[in-house]
Formats: sequence, C-alpha cells, structure tokens
Amino acid sequence: MERISSTYVSDYDAEQRDRTGRVYCPFCGEVYAERDMEEYLEEGTQRALDICSICREGFERDLEQEFESDILPKEVFSRIWDEAPEQKEEPTGLNEETAEQLAKALGGEAWQSGGGICLVLMRRRDGGFVVLSEDVLSEYSSENAFEHNERPAASVRLH
Repeated sequence: MERISSTYVSDYDAEQRDRTGRVYCPFCGEVYAERDMEEYLEEGTQRALDICSICREGFERDLEQEFESDILPKEVFSRIWDEAPEQKEEPTGLNEETAEQLAKALGGEAWQSGGGICLVLMRRRDGGFVVLSEDVLSEYSSENAFEHNERPAASVRLH
C-alpha cells in the first residue's frame, strides 16, 4: 500500500494508544492530536493519505469538491497526492548530548522521552511550558497541558 502518513512528534506520542498522540500533518506540517487527522483512500486502489481538517477544507475549496466520504475519486485523490511534500524516513529527536547542551544554553532540562529520543523542556515564569525537539518547538499553557497531550498554544516546525 502506498501511503502519505502523518508522523509522530516523538516516541512518547507514538506510545499513546488512545489516539491522543501528537502528529504532524504531512501537508502543512502543523501538530495535531492523532485523532484529529483524517484518512482518505483513492477509489479502486491501495493508496491512502492522512490530512488535517484545515488542509482538507483548503483542498475542498481549491478543487471545488466537497469530500463526502473517505474514498475519493481518482482525479481528486491524485491532485491531493501530488501536493504532498516528499516524505523522509529519518529518525526524529535530539541525541542526549545535543539535548543537554541546548538545555544548558536555554535554561531548560534535557528529558529522555523513550526510544532514544531526547527533548528539551523549559518551564516559564508565567506557568507556560516549552518543548523543543529536533522537529518542532511547541508552547503549552502548562506542564500539565503537555503531559495530557493537549494541543499546543503555538508551535513552529523547525524543518
């Protein structure tokens, strides 16, 4: 099966079995809860793609076609497929040494999220919580919001 997939922000997110893990939309690169992603299949083939609702609404507008089911006609699906950025099979995360150096420089702490992936965590004076991975910098309203996989207040994809 050919597939354009959303990818997990970290190994910690991949371990969430309740679909609350955070993933990147493969089209816009924004972070969403896994359960907020939509899967579409191409009619009559094995191709599939994941897309966030914001990107889906944009494609519906651009293609002047409302997606009434999760199986799309070939001509519609192909136009969306062709818009996808190239997917890379590269590991995400910081190594321990780099995370420690960044944490020291930024006044945060290095944290091992599992599977060899390290993050840099920074607690702000106003109660906010910032998480830095190799791929994204995310700001949460609190450490609790991060721990409960709430959507970040803001995030910036780093590549």
